[in-house]
Amino acid sequence: MAVIAIPRHSVQAIAGRFDIVEGRGVHYTSKSPYHDDLYAVEYPKHKEAASVWIAMFPHDKFKPPVLVDLFYSINISTYNVNDATIYTDPILQNNLFLTPPSSQSTQATIIASRGLVALYKGIIGITPDCFKDTPEIYITGTEIVMDPNGIFTHRGKNDPDNLVVGRVEQYRIQSGMLYINLY
Repeated sequence: MAVIAIPRHSVQAIAGRFDIVEGRGVHYTSKSPYHDDLYAVEYPKHKEAASVWIAMFPHDKFKPPVLVDLFYSINISTYNVNDATIYTDPILQNNLFLTPPSSQSTQATIIASRGLVALYKGIIGITPDCFKDTPEIYITGTEIVMDPNGIFTHRGKNDPDNLVVGRVEQYRIQSGMLYINLY
């Protein structure tokens, strides 16, 4: 899970080939095969500093229960208005969300090919499943890097300056949230 403390920049994107845990670091890969106007994001293959974004569920305004298909991002299509089959009453055969994904508390997972919001530059709060539990990570001002699973950790001795993606702003022991400032 992630919360926005001070937003600076955000864009819409698509979860790429794999599921993404909300609050983890991602990077752009290519244009999405699911939607012509949006880019796909994925976890990096190795430690990487270029264009680090944090994945979040987009806010949803659907009243529960919500059909899972509403969260997929699909290509815009043209329809044949003379085709009666597309105007019949829908039969709900898919799964339904009773709690919207943006309201789930821990380890909310954005399924591959679904829409998300990517946050860049700003102060963002992340839960313990999005950062590595080390003593250094709780110290304000600690430089952070992102590992291949999108998990944030403190900068190691062998990590060059260009891998630093931000710094720790604050840790709140009551909520377990770590607030980081992405560069």
